[in-house]
Parts: sequence; structure tokens; C-alpha cells
Amino acid sequence: MAVLGDQLNNPESGWRRYDDTHAGMNYTGSWYKVTGDKYFNGSVNVTTRAADNNYVSFSFYGTKVRIISDIAQDRHSDNTITVDGVTESFNTYKSGTAVLNAIVYEKANLPLGLHKVTIIVGHDRTNFIMDAIDIDESGHLYGYAIATPESGWQRYDDTNDMIVYTGTWSTETLAGNYNGSAKYTSTSGSTMSFTFYGTKIRIIGGLYSGRTTTAQVVIDGINVGIINEDSTTSRTKALVFEKNDLSQGKHVVQIKTVDNKTLIFDAVDVGEDGYMARSIGASLTSPDTGWKRYDDSSSEIKYDGWLRYPTGQAGSYNNSFSASNNTVNKKATFTFKGTKLRLITMTHSDSTTIGKISIDGTPYDVSFYSSSAINQVLVFEKTGLEDSLHTIEIYSPEAKNIRIDAVDIDLDGRMFHPDEVTDPIDLTIGKRIRCYYSTNNGVVGNFAFFGQETAPFITTSAGAGGDLYFICVDKDRAGQLKLIADRNIQHSISWDTINASGVASGSGVPLPKKGYYVSMIPAMTSNTTPQGIAAASTTYSASLAAWKAFDKNTADAGWLMESNKWNGAWISYTFPQPTVINKYGIKGPNSNASTDNAKSWRFEGSNDGTNWTVLDTKTNQPAWSTGEYREYVFTNKDTYKTCRLVFTANNGGAYVRTMAVDMFQLIEEDSVPSVDLSILRLPTGGINSSDKDNEWDMHIVNSTLNGTIIAGDDNVWNYSGVSSWTSTTNSAGSVNRTGRGASGNAGASGYNPTSYVAAATATGFRPLMTFEILPIRRSFIKHEGSYKKYQTEALTWGTVSATLPSEDTFINDGMDDLSVFDRKNEDFVQTMTANGSLGSGKMFKGSIDLKKYFEVINVSVK
Repeated sequence: MAVLGDQLNNPESGWRRYDDTHAGMNYTGSWYKVTGDKYFNGSVNVTTRAADNNYVSFSFYGTKVRIISDIAQDRHSDNTITVDGVTESFNTYKSGTAVLNAIVYEKANLPLGLHKVTIIVGHDRTNFIMDAIDIDESGHLYGYAIATPESGWQRYDDTNDMIVYTGTWSTETLAGNYNGSAKYTSTSGSTMSFTFYGTKIRIIGGLYSGRTTTAQVVIDGINVGIINEDSTTSRTKALVFEKNDLSQGKHVVQIKTVDNKTLIFDAVDVGEDGYMARSIGASLTSPDTGWKRYDDSSSEIKYDGWLRYPTGQAGSYNNSFSASNNTVNKKATFTFKGTKLRLITMTHSDSTTIGKISIDGTPYDVSFYSSSAINQVLVFEKTGLEDSLHTIEIYSPEAKNIRIDAVDIDLDGRMFHPDEVTDPIDLTIGKRIRCYYSTNNGVVGNFAFFGQETAPFITTSAGAGGDLYFICVDKDRAGQLKLIADRNIQHSISWDTINASGVASGSGVPLPKKGYYVSMIPAMTSNTTPQGIAAASTTYSASLAAWKAFDKNTADAGWLMESNKWNGAWISYTFPQPTVINKYGIKGPNSNASTDNAKSWRFEGSNDGTNWTVLDTKTNQPAWSTGEYREYVFTNKDTYKTCRLVFTANNGGAYVRTMAVDMFQLIEEDSVPSVDLSILRLPTGGINSSDKDNEWDMHIVNSTLNGTIIAGDDNVWNYSGVSSWTSTTNSAGSVNRTGRGASGNAGASGYNPTSYVAAATATGFRPLMTFEILPIRRSFIKHEGSYKKYQTEALTWGTVSATLPSEDTFINDGMDDLSVFDRKNEDFVQTMTANGSLGSGKMFKGSIDLKKYFEVINVSVK
């Protein structure tokens, strides 16, 4: 261990060094800088005896301090140092050979805390050199201003929504504060807390006379220090606390006042390899990076006895929430696939402090209480789950409320309704299967991706495009399944239009299984809703933003770039997940078609937004007529996160006017697995309000679907405020068709002319689908008394059972491919070895193991 007078080029273990140039070193008087390789970090601060009142001061948090200077024959011997009001002298004089980077003063065994140090330069010789100071390795300089985070750090402002404030806090608006504002409290017991991942943290506050000296800093439940902001020198953006020796990981930090003096909180700095994380109780108005959100109204969530508040709840996510209505042990249930879960709610004074969230049968305690109503609060988080299906139940064990506002899960995860299946073969009455519907306004579209989550659920206000559930409502003796959509999937469409596609007829039309295209972009309502991101290189005005080209409204002007910025201009769409695109559509100019049309362009894909792959190129295309729509097909099987159109030539105008852009995927594989034939049609609805012998009344109004739902439940059938076309001719006349639902009443009945087209609140398209399930064929081979299957990876036969396997075993493990029994000739070379001699030649022999083959002598089907 080094002692006074020793040269110390670098700090010893257990110490950390601050250079003479550090912002925490405050110089008064006449000082000048000298540079040279012999000094620590290449420089020192120097002062002479010619001037009085030359001193340097600093404050630090720790238990020990060393002053690093040099010892030489022209240095002062009458320097003094004051530590926390106690003054001592120290000597930097030495005759003979000078010692650079020397320890000229050391003070150890100070109480852990804040210490103020002042060095007053002596007068008896030529000068004094300030090279560096060493303090505890886990200590830090204190009170100096850090206007922006230093190298190795990153900053989070006091306004960050991951910081939770309790008690009484106000905002100080001051130009000197970071980003112009800081939070402050003068109330004992007020707290601010946050969670971060990393190893080090800094609190940025403000110094002023009379401020608190006792605010407690608690990390992971342990009191690790205090914040003292009392200072005769006023300073904003001041470092008031630092902790730099934490273990790598997640840490919970709380700052708590214990007096009524003012505490200023301006910002938090954490290590550049760390990050701020959400704390329970924090506001969470949108999902963090790596998460995605499901609203409380999502069809995947099943409520037992809860009340839905679907509109008008200002401050809540999507202006809605669901409440347990003070019921005891009545559950909200859903299933999700993923590794992490968050619950967002409105906390309230009427809510329980002993709520429960059960994950796969394991209960966790959750408080939904706060003294006043607070919207969009994170009340529960669970990470590190196995990447598999998890069943979630949320309930109150006492007669107090729970409100669910939203649920966040993994970005690549998926939520499932408790009654959801992913393969039609598993459908029974009350079960449902998800699928995707794609169309433009005014025409019947296509269905795809059965059993998958592709887009947000279609809402009654959306023109077209999105996901829906088909709910199984009946199964006949022949095994044919009948399913009805859980919502209107399209509005502003007449019965005549539906009928022209064949869907409105009694027999319906077969649903294609493959060989058709579906749009992969839902009807956009902004650049980021309902999902994905619409963007453009340039935009003429907000009313002609990028998303207008993707809104499925083919009558508006779409997207327009700024004048004379068409060359190289692009419009793009970023998908939620990388997607295969192999067709795109463009609707041309709404005006100036002869000049402002696309003549040449590229269609490109990218997975990072920087490197682009050209998927299709068009040059010197023929002129467009006003509002003309064209589609372009190209070969592609790769997935891309973002696709864009880049325009490279027009016909002489100032723009390339683009009313609409769409992007499609070719369905090349069976879109409805396990199904032999599926028919799409409208349900029957009764000729008038007295006629109850129809599919709408039987299945939607009156059926509990074998006890899985409440009959006529709007939370299941989503009929409130909308009505649905049926195939039935109304008694009002042969040109009128019955519409059902709307008015908040599942049984409501009305009629409209077949040509009627109106807004979302009027009659829309709710299809019925019938499935014929393919028979399941699974096989085992009985050989030598055991039932066996061929293991394709090992290329061997494995024994499954010594007795006839069960039906479930046949379904789950049986062979669906018996091509292993196909007979075919196979040539092979047999290696032989010498075996004695015969005359002038030799005999050879070889063997073939015939036991690995066996003969099929009969087949028994059971």
C-alpha cells in the first residue's frame, strides 16, 4: 500500500481517481494549465505564491481521500487542507529529486457520507500543482453540474413515465433545469421510485440554501445513502447522488423525504449499457419496446359477471375498461403464448388491495387500490415465463372492484380466447377459430390464415381488413360444422353486392383454399393505427399523409408528396412482423392524370430500414387514366419487415399522385387445414320480427352454445350499434332483406332495400360458414406382437405399445404417411473380403443383414 510521498501514477485497488480538470473541482484565484506526458492525463493546474486566496474545493461521498500533486524544491510547504471544517497543513516541498504524481495528503476512516474539502495554497515558495484526487472506489464527487450525461451514461428526465411519484410533488419550470423543468416536494414522506437495469446510477438535482439534507436513497430495500441539497452556492443539474458498484441486474430505487425541506429531482443517469425499466405503479399509456397491447375489449378475454364500459372512459386506454363490479371470485380469463405479462388498470379508492392473478394455477397478489382514480397504471408484471401457452385468471377474493384496462405481452406473443382452437378439426359447439379478412371497400373479400393472429380485430368503424372469430354454433349428424362470424366484418356494402358474389344465396359459395391473394395491410386510420407504420419521404400536408394511401378508401386523394420532390420519393409500410409480399397495387392520380402519374418505379423490401432489396422494377409505364387501379405480380418467397415504392419518373408534372397503395401475399398452402369443403353464405334472419325459426334467433339470440356463453351476449356477438344483413327476404317486399341486431338488442329486426348502402351503424356483412371436416387417417404397424411406427429421423421402426393404442394415441402419434411401404428397386455395392484361394485366384465372401427388413403379409384396418 502506498504512503505519503510515494509516486502513484494510477489509483490503487479500492480507490478511484478524478483528474484536476474534472467539473467537480472548483478553482478560485489565479490558476493556469500546464500540459505534459509526465502528469496524470497529461495536464495539471498550477498557481503561484504571488496571488493570495488561491484555493481549490470539492465535495465527495465516501470515507477517504488522497491529494495527488508533486513534491519538489520550489513547492510550498505551508499548504492547508480543510475536511468538514477540520484544518490540517501539508507539505509539497522536497529538496533534491522531484517526485511526480505523489501522494501529498491522505485522510481515511471518515464516516460514510458527504464531505467538503478545501485546499488553500501556501506562500513560502514558488507554486503548487493540482494533479488529481483519489477517493473510495464506490464513492463519487458531489454537487457539480452535469448539463448532459457524461461519457458512459445515459439520462432519463424527471417527466419520464417510468418514474412513479407518491405524496405531494410539483413542477419547477426553470431554464437551468434539464429540459427546462424539475419535480420538487416539501412534504415529508413523499417518494419517487423507479426500476432500472445496470450497475450504476446518478441522481441529478439542484443545490440551494435551506434545502433538505436528509432525503433517503433506498436501493433494493437497503438504505444506501442520503441526498443533501443544502448549499450556499446555487446550482442546477447538480449531481446529488451516485452509486456505481451495484451488481449487474434489475434494481428498484426509491428516494424518500423525511423532513419538510425542499427536495429537487431533475433527472436520472444510468450506465450506457443499462436502461430504465417499468416500476409497478408507473403510468403505461402505450406498450414499451418489445411488448404489444391487447385492450380490455379484446375478444380473447372472457369475463364472468363483469361489467363492460366500452366507451366514454376518458383517460383509459381506448377510452374503455372492464370492471368486476364488486363480485367475489368472478374471473376474467384468457390464454396467451409468450414469456412475459403486464396488467394495466385504473387504480381507485373502491378497488381491492388483495386482488389475484393466477398464472397456470399459481396465484399472485396484486393491489388495484389508490386513494384517487389513476388511469393506465402498471399493477402487475411477470417475466421469465416458459415460451408456451399460459392460462391467466384475474379476480377479487373480496367484494371490492377490479378494473382491467389493457394487457401487454411479448411483441411476438399471442393471446388466445379460452374457447379458441387453431385447427378446425378441434371445433365443437362454443369453440371458435381466428382468421383474417382482406378486402377493399365495396366488394366481398377473401379469408386466410385460419387459426393464426394476423391483424387487430375488425372494429365496427373500420372499412375493411383485419381479424375475426368464427364461432361454432351447430354440428349436424353428418359432422358438418356451422360457424358464424362474431362481428360485422365489413360495412358500407349492399346486399346486392354480397349477392353478386354468391354469398347471399341460400347455397352460398365454396371458399377457396389456396391460389389467391390477400392484402396484408389493414385499413389504416393513422400512420400507426390499427397496426404497422405508414411512412413517406415527403408529405404535402397532414390531410395527404402516408396512411391515406392505405386507408382502403379508394375515393379520397390518398398520399401526395411536396411539389417537385417526386424524384426518389417513396411511400412505405412496416409490418408488425416480417411478411412475404409478392403483389402490389397502385391507384393512380385523382387529378392531372396526364402529367402527375407514375411512369417508372421500384418496389423494394428491407428488414432493417437501411439495406433494401429490389423486388420489382417498372420503367416507362403507359399513361394512367384518372383513378385507374393497377396490380403487379412478382416472384418472392422471402419475408421483409418493410416494403416501399420508390418513384423514379413521371410524365412531366410536379408530383406523383397516389390515391392508394396495397400489398398482397399469395396463399400457396391450404388456408383451411383439415377441411374438405367450406361454404360461405349469409345466415337466415326471419321474414319479420315474429318469425323465430331462423339461424340468427337459434344461434345468436337464444343459444348458450352448450353453456359456454350467455345467450345473446353482446360481448360475444358485437351487435350493439350495428345490424347485419341476412339472406332472408323480408315480408315488407321482395326487394327488401332482413337485417338483425343493433339498438343494443340481439333480437332486433328490421329491413332495408337490397341496394341500401350506409355507414357503420347501418347494415353490414356478417358471414356464416359451414365446414366438412376431413376424416383423420392414422396408422400403426403390428409386427412381432407390438404396434410400431416408422421414425423418419432415425430411419428405424419404434415400438409404441404392446396393446392396441387408444384413439388419442392414434390421433396424436399415428403415421399419416405410409409411403415407407412403397416397393422400389435399389442398387447397392456389397463389400467382400478375401476368403482362401482357388487355383490361381481367390474366393471372396460378403453378408447382407436381412433382419432389418420384414415382410408385410396382411393389413388389418380397425
